[in-house]
Amino acid sequence: MLNNYRNYVVLGLTIVLVGVAANVQADFIYNFNGLPSGQLVGNDGWTLGALGTATDVQVDNAAVTNWSGSGNYAKGGTNQTTLSRVTDLSWLQNNVSFDISTLAYAVGNTVNAIAMLGVQADDGTQAADIILVGTYTGDDLKWYVGSTFGGPGWITLNSGLGSGVGGTFKVGIEATANGDNTYSMQPYYVDVTNSGSRVDVGIAFNTTIISDLSTKWTKLQMRAKTPGMLDDFTITQIPEPSSIALLAAGLIGLLAYAWRKRK
Repeated sequence: MLNNYRNYVVLGLTIVLVGVAANVQADFIYNFNGLPSGQLVGNDGWTLGALGTATDVQVDNAAVTNWSGSGNYAKGGTNQTTLSRVTDLSWLQNNVSFDISTLAYAVGNTVNAIAMLGVQADDGTQAADIILVGTYTGDDLKWYVGSTFGGPGWITLNSGLGSGVGGTFKVGIEATANGDNTYSMQPYYVDVTNSGSRVDVGIAFNTTIISDLSTKWTKLQMRAKTPGMLDDFTITQIPEPSSIALLAAGLIGLLAYAWRKRK
């Protein structure tokens, strides 16, 4: 009888652990560690995007004042470059909150410096499907949310950096699931150089209905121009508390059933 009890407990724990593994916070992190130094185009699946022709984005690891990236990073060249990389994002679940962010470098009063990373549909010319985060024109923190998501397009905030002063920022968008296939989108940033805390930018806005999040994006998109630098592009998806509660209820039920069988 005791062995049966143990078997039920093991079975219950196994089911719960499998459920948790399928529903715990999922992280996708892309960095440039392990890639050889030099031109990024043709490296690790990165190709010229539909909006770019230059090929001078470089993988580098040289020390840069006020840059907080670790290991290799991508650095823009003298020309604005748009690159893309086929990436499997089919694990994203509908009606589950997610967060998109990247580590980007800005330099005050630098014309057209760009450091942005994000996601796109297969055709990179479809701006309606693109979400980008990062820095732009040196001084600015920048977000782009395409019209497919009911987004405003470009959102800009001056970084406040002095002329010629560099700084690292985590620039992101937190998308909170509303439960009806729409999301409340909140742009934010963290001044990493100065150990700042998260600062929300503007008022969160609701997206249009998005019923196919797992197939919406097929590629990463990068836009870069010196002295812009990029690292640690991250997508995080956190299950709703109700999912965890259901798993806990399942475990309690299985244990109760096993206890009754034992009695």
